[in-house]
This record gives sequence, C-alpha cells and structure tokens, in this order.
Amino acid sequence: MIKTSADIKPHRSRGWLNVKPDPQLAEKRHDICEPYRLAPERAAAGIQTISVG
Repeated sequence: MIKTSADIKPHRSRGWLNVKPDPQLAEKRHDICEPYRLAPERAAAGIQTISVG
C-alpha cells in the first residue's frame, strides 16, 4: 500500500506532541543551571567553570 499525505495523521499519534510531563524537571533544570549561576562567584575565587557537552 502506498502512503499519501492524506494517510499521515500526526495529530493522532500519542507521543508526537503530547509528551508526558517529567516530575523531576525542576530538579534536573536546577542541576543544569546551578553551575552557571555560581560561575561568577567561583571565578572570583579562582575556580574555572567549563561547559562540556
């Protein structure tokens, strides 16, 4: 069977745009952002903050 654009229905896909909320999102965001927030203070103390990814 050949698929046409009329056969594609992304709005009916459960995980496409309807991702379940992550209950640990705030904690993960804090873990990621905290080193950047503290970077100026640490730089003043002679400690380098390096981002690797």
